[in-house]
Amino acid sequence: MKAADALTKFLIAHHVQTCFELVGGMITHLLDSFATSGQFNIISMHHEQSAAFAAEGVARQTKGKTIAVAMGTSGPGATNLITGIGSCWFDSVPCLFITGQVNTRELKGNRAIRQQGFQELDIVEVARSLTKYAVRVDRVEDLLPNLHQALSLALSGRQGPVLLDIPNDIQRADISESLLEQWLNTPLTNSAHTTISDSSLKQLQAMCKQAQRPLICIGGGARWSDAVDSWLTVADSLGIPYVSTLMGHERVIARNSYFNMIGSYGNREANWAVQNCDLLLVIGARLDVRQTGADIDDFARQARVIQIDIDPNQLNNRVQADLSICSAAELFFNEFPIQADTFPLLESTWLSQLSNKRAQAEQNEYEDWAISPSEIFKRLNYHLADIPVDYVCDVGNHQMWAAQSLRLSANQAVHYSGGVVFLT
Repeated sequence: MKAADALTKFLIAHHVQTCFELVGGMITHLLDSFATSGQFNIISMHHEQSAAFAAEGVARQTKGKTIAVAMGTSGPGATNLITGIGSCWFDSVPCLFITGQVNTRELKGNRAIRQQGFQELDIVEVARSLTKYAVRVDRVEDLLPNLHQALSLALSGRQGPVLLDIPNDIQRADISESLLEQWLNTPLTNSAHTTISDSSLKQLQAMCKQAQRPLICIGGGARWSDAVDSWLTVADSLGIPYVSTLMGHERVIARNSYFNMIGSYGNREANWAVQNCDLLLVIGARLDVRQTGADIDDFARQARVIQIDIDPNQLNNRVQADLSICSAAELFFNEFPIQADTFPLLESTWLSQLSNKRAQAEQNEYEDWAISPSEIFKRLNYHLADIPVDYVCDVGNHQMWAAQSLRLSANQAVHYSGGVVFLT
């Protein structure tokens, strides 16, 4: 069996069946196999960067459960994918990038020359810092194990992009059906944490029981959790306030206890809540400078901070939390359900104070403009309420207007570029 056919069968078996590409000589075998299978949706783009963003969009729309392939040929085709790879990396979006490469016999290897084969370029080294896994497949027997490893890493833990660089002669080489069968029967591995220690849960419970003005902050790491909405629904019913980061705002439904986005470009009521709470429970947010401001010591100045994050390197990075728990958001929501007695000392006036601040902040700051951005979003909120909508934002003032003013209802989402605010 041709290796490109084996790769295709492996992807189909794992429900990766959409490819965005711009055709080039070093990916023709892969494209031919995708097309011949009859089970691939192949979309030809006008630029590889567009292919990368389109593949990212598949994962975003499905909350990271379905990934797509973005593919480019060797050299410039590969480098044109980089901006989209970076977008996936910084916003923790799973995506499979495949680049074609010159034949292995045409690679420059260790020779002190810049290029041997036509359009030869070491895309693995270029992309390594922006991927969870990047490898060039130089032996056909390594193709399926590397593909298995790449998909496993893309979809598990803190999700992100992976890249396989496949020389043209490897794509057309023979691979045994027994080897394909072996890897088809090997489940993808998941590196996510599966438990939270009892001691951490007890510490968390004790801190919550002492809080009078608690505040929950939902970050991008929690936005795709299946349990987040039901968890926040309970918080809302109990009058426990919550805010979000820019990326968290992508999926948080606007309810009475939601006080919108924190940060340098955030909503006044959200920032007032952060600065006046006595317990801040942060779930899936890295607390970067746009969220905290430059003066870290002044962030949440009256509060004990609890940070929940799947990435241990993000814990106690800029903000030193009073309690740090390394956990996926989904696991945390299941292990720590909010109940009526979670915050027994909750101040009766805390929610009403925040509601007053929100009402005071809801003003048209652009009355002297012919078209007011805040009024546009108010009308969108009104006319599209309860209609399934995915809003997509580029980067600039309009992104901040959207983040400050969009109020999502059920079956709605908004998609932001957050990590390095790429222009898409």
